[in-house]
Amino acid sequence: MRDYGAVTLTYIRHNGILLFLCGVFFFSALGALNLTDNDEGSNAGAPREMLERGDWISPTLNDEPRFAKPIFTYWLIGVSYLVFGVNEFSARFPSAVFGTLLIIMQYLFLARVATVNVAWWSALCLLLNLEMLAIGRMVLTDMVLIFFITLSLFSFWIAFSGKTNEKRWYLVFYIAMAGAMLTKGPVGVIVPLLVVLVFVLVTHNFRKVICEVRPFVGVLLFLCLTVPWYGAMLMIHGETYLESAQANTLGRYTNIIGGHGGTILFYIPVLFLGFLPWSGFLPLALREVVSDFKMYRTVRDRGQSLLIFAFCWFVVVFLFFTFSATRLPHYIAPLFPAVAILVAFPIARLISGEMCSKPTIAFLIIAVLGTLLGGSLAVFPFVYGSLVEFIAQEFPMAHNVNLGLSFSIVGMVMVIGFVVTAFYGIALQRIRTAIRIAVVTIGLSTLLIIHVGLPVFDKNFLSPPHVLASLAGDCIGADDALVVYGRTKPSYVFYARHKIIFVHKGQRASLDKLIKDGKAITVITQERLLSELPANFRQLPVVKGASGYVLLSEKMCGM
Repeated sequence: MRDYGAVTLTYIRHNGILLFLCGVFFFSALGALNLTDNDEGSNAGAPREMLERGDWISPTLNDEPRFAKPIFTYWLIGVSYLVFGVNEFSARFPSAVFGTLLIIMQYLFLARVATVNVAWWSALCLLLNLEMLAIGRMVLTDMVLIFFITLSLFSFWIAFSGKTNEKRWYLVFYIAMAGAMLTKGPVGVIVPLLVVLVFVLVTHNFRKVICEVRPFVGVLLFLCLTVPWYGAMLMIHGETYLESAQANTLGRYTNIIGGHGGTILFYIPVLFLGFLPWSGFLPLALREVVSDFKMYRTVRDRGQSLLIFAFCWFVVVFLFFTFSATRLPHYIAPLFPAVAILVAFPIARLISGEMCSKPTIAFLIIAVLGTLLGGSLAVFPFVYGSLVEFIAQEFPMAHNVNLGLSFSIVGMVMVIGFVVTAFYGIALQRIRTAIRIAVVTIGLSTLLIIHVGLPVFDKNFLSPPHVLASLAGDCIGADDALVVYGRTKPSYVFYARHKIIFVHKGQRASLDKLIKDGKAITVITQERLLSELPANFRQLPVVKGASGYVLLSEKMCGM
């Protein structure tokens, strides 16, 4: 007889540990790092302007319409600004919150449809991997998108495989897709619908789903949630918004945007390195699903047939983004909950001793990938000198940066930890201990990156120009011209709190026009680019310099 009291205590203990770990890995030092470019600067700056203008419908960036992303994440960040003030922590807070909600949802879902052990390992694997930890700490739309896509697919599965009173979860399926649509546009609808379509076709359940899913009610609910904002944007901006939205959705899929291309194999290393160390178990998990494919198509047990659903989810998302022209590492993150489900089953069985086959290949993959990634970090300070000229194009004081041993320490922790993991898993056959060592290794490596590696990067590369931008914003007038000569950096707009005129190298005409306009001019640029400026600009007083950047202004900023 099942001991419900013991099960309840297990639920409470597991969720308590997961919440604690999310607090440590998502929220600790969340605001310590300056904003990066381009995504963080843009995604943090638009809600700040939205708040200043009091316009919660039509976002702008640098006082220009911002159509690249829908509104929901901006709303979340805007509310965070109201509660915590406008700062880096507030901008990243929604990603950390939705990352935490995702982990807890993963556990609760699998505890409901599978077993507590599978739920525990799935949630832990989903949390403790490099890509999810990074996305949960950045000002991106992706964590919110992953949450809604996962919620939509979990809701579909509960309704599809559940009893009559669980069919209401189909409504949550539509609501979650509406949230995804308001977060990142059509991809938030296309991905879950493709997963469901492939699944019902593979399992011959198309007719069953059509009868149950209540498409008329669902589509009406979806439209009620999404049309008000999209309709308002069309009314305000018309064709301009439609063209921009198309360029940022279909355009990204059919054309390479921002130089983010790559080969058709791009996402294979991204998946295996991003989901490290648990990606080592992915070949084992996929082999089991594929070898027993016919059985899973006919079995009606929730825990077993769930695997084919997760398999379809994984394959559809991976192929969908593989065939996209624009490729970025975080694009495939919506498949990570599915991968966490797939690997959790063999991990749980290995730990309990139920699996007979030896996971030798899994631990070898962990050792090899861990050594490659950790070794690269360990030797980076020693090969930095050969890369410094390239780095200096973006960060002018790269020649004077002493990286110390911070990156080497992180790298050596990874190498030693994952090699020891493989030793315990292969040579000693102590699977439980090996997996625990992997957990400690990825956790400790992440903490070292957050608290040792990133502060070095922030101090030497991110912070200096932001200090100048903030100083400029404090002293210039609303009608003064603030110029950044060099590259477009949206993060400067966030720190300056002022419209910036970005002038690329060689664009003298833009600078000459500013001189003719007669406005008070303030300039931020790199010291090495000063000689390229017109004489009128070079004659401006140097207010402050910082790590190869200079602030020139007619105003007595900071004096």
